[in-house]
Amino acid sequence: MIKKSHGSLFILRRLNFIAAFTGSLAFLSTVSLAKDLPDFRKGMWEFKIALDSEGGQAQTMTVKKCTNPMEDLKKQNEMLAQSGCKISRIRKDGKTYTYSSQCGKKAGNSQFKTVITVESDASYTMEAETQKGGERSVQKLVARRLTDC
Repeated sequence: MIKKSHGSLFILRRLNFIAAFTGSLAFLSTVSLAKDLPDFRKGMWEFKIALDSEGGQAQTMTVKKCTNPMEDLKKQNEMLAQSGCKISRIRKDGKTYTYSSQCGKKAGNSQFKTVITVESDASYTMEAETQKGGERSVQKLVARRLTDC
């Protein structure tokens, strides 16, 4: 289920791309990701996403999906690796995980900084800052497991 407000089709596509691309977002190798980030429980998850771009109005959407966020992250990593992104090591401070990435032409010459705060195996938040071509945007995501699928 997707709910949108203040959105055009272009913005919705951009939010969907960012949600999938950063979705929680991990720009790490599959092996490193599984080792360095906590596991999340499979089930029906709700993702509340807000995108704030310089010079633009904030866009929001909510997605509900039966998933295992860790499996999704592994798939996203494969896509990013194929795009030639270079990923920093994860820095962990308590329940906060921080990393960054730089992506070449295949991924639009972008830089990302991602901060994930894990509340439990059923809840986390993420803030991802993107720099691309002189433009800056910030995606904020609140994810929580609702129930079994």
